[in-house]
Amino acid sequence: MYFRRELPADLASCLVIAVALTLLIAPFFSDGEFSFLPALLVNGIASICIGLTVANSFRFLVPPLRRRFPGAVANVLILGGIGLGSTALGVELAVRAMAALRGSTASQLRPDVLRVGLVIVTIVVAIDMAYERLRRRARRNELRAEQARKQALGAQLKALQARTNPHFLFNSLNVVSGLIEEDPVGAERVLEHLSELFRYALKGADGGWVRMADEVTATESYLEVESIRLGDRLRTGISVPAELAEVLVPPLILQPLVENAVLHGVAPRKDGGRVEVTVRSEASSLVLTVEDDGRGPGSSPHNGSGTSLAEMAQRLEMIYAGSSTLEAGSRDADGSGFRVRITLPMEARARTSADPTPCRS
Repeated sequence: MYFRRELPADLASCLVIAVALTLLIAPFFSDGEFSFLPALLVNGIASICIGLTVANSFRFLVPPLRRRFPGAVANVLILGGIGLGSTALGVELAVRAMAALRGSTASQLRPDVLRVGLVIVTIVVAIDMAYERLRRRARRNELRAEQARKQALGAQLKALQARTNPHFLFNSLNVVSGLIEEDPVGAERVLEHLSELFRYALKGADGGWVRMADEVTATESYLEVESIRLGDRLRTGISVPAELAEVLVPPLILQPLVENAVLHGVAPRKDGGRVEVTVRSEASSLVLTVEDDGRGPGSSPHNGSGTSLAEMAQRLEMIYAGSSTLEAGSRDADGSGFRVRITLPMEARARTSADPTPCRS
């Protein structure tokens, strides 16, 4: 890679410097004392020997030293030390090469070649310092932009979470108001479940991640509320292997899907229906499935806006950055039923020594 890309560019730069130096020194000679091609040859040898030595010293030695010794003072010392050392080495190489070609002694050539070397190292240091300043400025701008992007995503995610958290709570309060007179005991049970759901929603909003077992427990609390309202019309099944109870997931990832299944697939039917929740692992992924045996998409009398699934997909995109999927559609070949399937990358297990709480099915 170096011989294909960097070396040709370095040689071209050295030749440009040699030509520039030759043209600059020409006016200082009287007529007949200056010969362009011999001067160009001398400057070319000096530029190549010194330029390649200095350029490669800066290319391979400066970056690791900068990483190990950050700071402005350290940077000046690094540039100065490597600049002087590589210049001295390059000058010595150039002097010996020209002495062999011209038959002169090294001591006669060294002062002139050293002046060429100082010009070259000055150019290289100036370019390096300018590039480093631009690189650091670009890096600071990138960090500020990344921080602003993360803050914007965080605010957007909190806004989505804020809309998701109270969604089922408000609906459940309507259930309580309808039960207070006709079934006070049932209303009290609903309030107990609502209290658990409030605590869970607040905990999820603060922590950002919850155990799969906690997410299932919150979903079961919601289903308890709906079972009081719908009675035997609501039939449910939840299947979660014990080994997945500690896997971390975003909060309220199951409950909104279960609520949609109850609202659109079960509640409109006189004979009710069944909602199934399944959690399983596939290779390095976690697969969550919520399905109902209702009439299928578009048949519910409740005209949903579709924002629940859209906001869920948006949350997953922000959290997992494209490594999750959400698929929704008919469960059966005849278009009946509805299924939502979410695939997530498997997250680290929660750091707890407690045994997972068994999930009902």
